[in-house]
Amino acid sequence: LNKFHTTVSRRDFMKGIALATGGLGATAALAPGFKDLDEIVTAEGGVFNRPWWQKIVDNPTIDIDWTVMTRYAEGETMRGSKVKRFQEAGSSAEEALATASAEGADWKQRGLAENLPGLSLRDTALNFGGFLNFQYPGTFGKSSFLGSQKAPTPASLGVPRWEATPEENSKMIRQVLRGYGAMTVGFFEIDEATTKKMFYSYQPAYTAKLEFEDVDTAYVTTGTGAKNVIPNKCKYVITYTNQESILSRQTEGHVMGFAPHGRYMRWANTEACLQEFLRHIGYEGHGQGVDGNQVNGLGTMPGFGTVAGLGEMSRLNRMISPEWGPTVGVWGMVTDLPLAPTKPIDAGMMRFCATCMKCHDSCGLGAPNNEVEPQWTPEGRYAGLYHRQAGIKTYWDDQIGCQTWKATTGNCSNGRCFGACVFTKMSSASVHEIIKGTVSTTGLFNGFFRNMDDLMGYGV
Repeated sequence: LNKFHTTVSRRDFMKGIALATGGLGATAALAPGFKDLDEIVTAEGGVFNRPWWQKIVDNPTIDIDWTVMTRYAEGETMRGSKVKRFQEAGSSAEEALATASAEGADWKQRGLAENLPGLSLRDTALNFGGFLNFQYPGTFGKSSFLGSQKAPTPASLGVPRWEATPEENSKMIRQVLRGYGAMTVGFFEIDEATTKKMFYSYQPAYTAKLEFEDVDTAYVTTGTGAKNVIPNKCKYVITYTNQESILSRQTEGHVMGFAPHGRYMRWANTEACLQEFLRHIGYEGHGQGVDGNQVNGLGTMPGFGTVAGLGEMSRLNRMISPEWGPTVGVWGMVTDLPLAPTKPIDAGMMRFCATCMKCHDSCGLGAPNNEVEPQWTPEGRYAGLYHRQAGIKTYWDDQIGCQTWKATTGNCSNGRCFGACVFTKMSSASVHEIIKGTVSTTGLFNGFFRNMDDLMGYGV
């Protein structure tokens, strides 16, 4: 038995579409019965109540030593300067990447010529349609640090700005973001000694320094010494997820690539919408976008989401959510709108990773870490690969191996390990929620659940 299929009634199927489709969030929020935003905010959903097995805790399940943590440039990550990382790894790594890239290019061309599943013209269009749209959208959907700044402000309308308690504001933002396409939403406050260290010191490709100053409003300078400045009064962070296609993650080629690239397309519009919403009610919102063609311009998003309680860190060295596993995008925005922080969670996922190893086994080069326990410092094959944050006890992954394996499109377009993760499941079958509850409570059955995941044919 390789795959199992679930049959549902037409009624349940339509209900599932209504609940699962992020695009219907706005329709549901503005359906007949709501006269204004006050009624939407007080409706069910303004407060995010987690299932009983996800415990609210004071600290994340990953160990953090804030005393040794420092801010670092995004350009020191694999994503920020891939060429530099491979040059430092040595000629053998560069040659392996070049070979893999050539093989990948040949594979793509063959897929187009021979109409191969996952690489055909339509499959390629599906992938590029999501990937390119987030880079070249219209003016309003253009991702940027300051936003499009098209919405009229309260001052221009001659009315006072919105004022409410942090708790009321949090409910409002959660509902608004759901309408704009986000899934789960959390908040944290910027603290000089702790969470501020998760912000990058420079934006992608060192385009601008990211600084905090005592100014009334954010501003951007260009040219020599370019910088993006966040006012110190903007001490609240909104962090949220949007969901990828789980089924796409569990396929091959360009169809797999559509899953993560599609989330960027939706994020760009979600961010732009939220920035304009905040502007219109009298507040600032500063996002991850950089000049409309770069992302990840604020800080380490897995860290943002973990601290705000949207998920836990994992063997993938990424945040995984209890709802959809690693198949989510994690995003952040800084604002001066007072918000009530949400705490980290413990759903047993980081502990489950200790014995699972399925992501490691699914990778042709075994890039995900295969040590039983997480480490404060990268060791063995992972040593010397990181220029990022100290102060995290995590499962360091082999980023050189990861990038080399992904370069061969036929093997892994963008994260085969994400699709293999045991937590990458849809919620149609109730047994998955029972298993999650068990994992949160005890690790006694973790090995059994991993083996059953293989037996039932899940993964890639």
